[in-house]
Amino acid sequence: MFHGLYEQLVRFASEAPLAEELQQAKAEFLHRTGDLFESDGAFERRIAAFLEWYVLDRPARAAGGKRPVDVYIEKKASEAIAAPDDLARVQGFATTRPSLFEFKRAKDEQMSLVDLLDTNKKTAKVQVYERRKPAGLESGDILEARLVPYDGKLMFSEAIQVLPREGRKVIVKVCKRYRAEMAETMPRIDLVHRVAFFANRCERYKHVAVAKIFADLLDTAFDAQPPVSHLRAASGA
Repeated sequence: MFHGLYEQLVRFASEAPLAEELQQAKAEFLHRTGDLFESDGAFERRIAAFLEWYVLDRPARAAGGKRPVDVYIEKKASEAIAAPDDLARVQGFATTRPSLFEFKRAKDEQMSLVDLLDTNKKTAKVQVYERRKPAGLESGDILEARLVPYDGKLMFSEAIQVLPREGRKVIVKVCKRYRAEMAETMPRIDLVHRVAFFANRCERYKHVAVAKIFADLLDTAFDAQPPVSHLRAASGA
């Protein structure tokens, strides 16, 4: 429903003067979340995740530190022909919620989730409009996802993934510590990217137990720099 407007936003952020930010932003994203190759099964989803981060989260030096979405909203607001409804919908992109969500249940076209990084128990419980429940999704599964407000509903963006169940125990512990100690000082997208880094490691090293890979998350989740995987060093990748 919102995808047409979002595609316009991506096109805007891919053209001058913001276009010069793209390659640098991609290098930063790969540093934060791990290597990416066209042969990867998750290639398209991770490209979508990169674009969402670049457009909706990352301050652009070419825009004086504003996010591309903020620049686009200013442009649309200055256009006399801008329809109020379309402007409100675009403004919703400035308030998307990237996070780690625990799936609870699905009924009709609604999915009940808990935002594991939200310190407010009331606002942590969310209802997401979704016509189709992802195949195999079970109560307790953890999703890396971004919620988009659109016409009074919350919807998923394109870059959604179900995290490995074997990593759940560690992820829940890290999220609990984030809420208690780090929520005021660490942007939630940073922790989302740390978890994504280890999920990517699981795809890259399928011969290694998921629990073993995610064990490193406990020690590195809140480091100043993204972790360097010992698995990568050992393999020479």
